[in-house]
Amino acid sequence: MPKHALLSASSSDRWIHCPPSARLSETYEDKGSDYATEGTDARSLCEYKLKKALGIEADDPTERLNWFNQEMDDHPTGYAAYVLEQVEAAKETCSDPVVLIEQRVDFSRWVEEGFGTADALTGSDEL
Repeated sequence: MPKHALLSASSSDRWIHCPPSARLSETYEDKGSDYATEGTDARSLCEYKLKKALGIEADDPTERLNWFNQEMDDHPTGYAAYVLEQVEAAKETCSDPVVLIEQRVDFSRWVEEGFGTADALTGSDEL
């Protein structure tokens, strides 16, 4: 299975407003960019900070990041706090909510061959 869905959630604004762009983008090699690397670094730091906040053992990626600065340190802290708020909200209807981090999701029910990775999901054990 490919690493990225043709109709990915992250590019949905583009392909919803310009459907041919999905197939057109297949003709270009994904060379990456500094922006993509920075995003990957930020996502790694978010995952680490969330796991740490939840008491899950995790390796601090800071030394391996190419794009670390104070802003990149601050935003993942806010992200982890937000997810913890969602966990607390879930506890109002579930005594032991589940938190899934970097969870592969399938939305092919709505988009053909649609899949991706959710940064974090919270809810009951019925997830």
